[in-house]
Amino acid sequence: IQFTSLYDLLGKGNLFELRCNYSISNNLNFLFALNKIFAGASLKKEITGDIIEMNPFISMQNFSHIRMEIKYSF
Repeated sequence: IQFTSLYDLLGKGNLFELRCNYSISNNLNFLFALNKIFAGASLKKEITGDIIEMNPFISMQNFSHIRMEIKYSF
């Protein structure tokens, strides 16, 4: 079991992933992963004069996912 987290130091968002690998046999492996990305609600878009600062976590929120893989090698 593996847990990965990424925090933006400016508080713009964070990313979490929980991953589990299981070896069924020597040639067969199973992977399950859960990935969730959060964007900071207060900093979604800041407009200061002519400068627009975008939060990169907003576009990444759509890539939150659940993943399952079965790998067979021969």
